[in-house]
Amino acid sequence: MNQLSALHDLMPLLPELTLACGAMLMLMFGAFIGERSAAMVNGWCVVVLVLAGVTLVWLPPGPHVMFGGSFLVDDYARFLKVLTLVGSGGALLLSLDYLTIESSRNSNTAHCFCSRRSAC
Repeated sequence: MNQLSALHDLMPLLPELTLACGAMLMLMFGAFIGERSAAMVNGWCVVVLVLAGVTLVWLPPGPHVMFGGSFLVDDYARFLKVLTLVGSGGALLLSLDYLTIESSRNSNTAHCFCSRRSAC
């Protein structure tokens, strides 16, 4: 029963863990597939942002304090996290055409890949 309560205590970290694991998976996928993965990685990035938003809304209400008060999830923090996720997803969706044009014109996909990673 102690393991279950320890897992329940880590619930406020779920959105951050979702973003971290999703970004690592997309980074590995982009590194293995190469230039052909740009559109798919961009789409998965938006999906991971939506999934992190769903896990953030799914958290139980009320303030959650972890790590001796250094990590706090209250209503204001939750609102700002949702606002950040919406802004990042919107920026990724708006940059689809620009990144496609730039990658076909330059064929330097490292810049396009790094700009996508910074949003996630």
